[in-house]
Amino acid sequence: MKKYYLILLLLAGSSCERLLIEENPQNTLVENFEVFWQEFDRHYSFLALKQIDWDSVYQINRPRVARFTTNKELYDLFEEIILNLEDGHVNLFAGNRSVRYDFTEGFPVNSPEFASRYLENVIQPADQIFYADVVNTNLGFISIRSFGGNQAAFENIDVIIQQFADKAGIIIDVRSNGGGSDTNSNTIAARFTDQRRLYRRFRYRNGPQSTDFTDWLDDYIEPKGTYFSRPVAVLTNRGCYSATEDFILAMRQFSQVTVVGGVTGGGSGNPIIRELPNGWVFRLSSWMVASPDFTIYEGIGLAPDVQVTISEADIAEERDTILEEAIKLLQ
Repeated sequence: MKKYYLILLLLAGSSCERLLIEENPQNTLVENFEVFWQEFDRHYSFLALKQIDWDSVYQINRPRVARFTTNKELYDLFEEIILNLEDGHVNLFAGNRSVRYDFTEGFPVNSPEFASRYLENVIQPADQIFYADVVNTNLGFISIRSFGGNQAAFENIDVIIQQFADKAGIIIDVRSNGGGSDTNSNTIAARFTDQRRLYRRFRYRNGPQSTDFTDWLDDYIEPKGTYFSRPVAVLTNRGCYSATEDFILAMRQFSQVTVVGGVTGGGSGNPIIRELPNGWVFRLSSWMVASPDFTIYEGIGLAPDVQVTISEADIAEERDTILEEAIKLLQ
């Protein structure tokens, strides 16, 4: 097996990714499988948590690969292995094909598609964010569709909160926000705390055994910018994932915040990137995140304070019952 070296793209503790550069790899089907299996064996953070016998994955599939004659067969095998991990942070990119586990399957959609019916005076300062007044109330509404992109887009939160200075409360809708950067999610959350607070713990896989990890490290959210102290409702569904769950973890630490809606996607893995000898790229989770009380939510999700499901009857009537519950709570 060839040796590898790493280029760190972002600092540890953020939603970072790292790229593997290989030295003169042999591009055979067997070698590609060996690289794929060994990278998960050495770095994947959830083998023990999910009770996955990774040695058995090798023993069962290595003889199969030896009989393969096409890249399609190898791709189909990798797809099978990845989907069995049930981890939305594990992906394979092979030309115009890709593999990703659907963590929303089997859960209520709880879509925000009808939210606009409850809003007026909509302003969109950035692609990821818009804000508005909730009709017939003294409430503000902020929609955040992604935590990806330049941090400057999220610094607009100060202007928004200043616009909402006289509001009785704010509803923050992060439904179907698949994540992005926890730097951006923290930029928003920091406006709703008046003191430094522990909001999550994390540890990295750091050894050859599936139970080898660093000590738990603490992450804090600190006050920044314009502080909003009045009641806040955060709207969630199963599509909330990764950095969006970091945002929810932080917001749950603040006494004026209530989380309303559905359970989140359960994605805490902080992926690293690897490249196979044939040029295919894959990602795998490299760390484990827990709430301040050491509750691990990978594959489970974060439960709301108030659970609400949008029913088929609600959809037929174009009602957003999650938003309606938040309005009722804040009023």
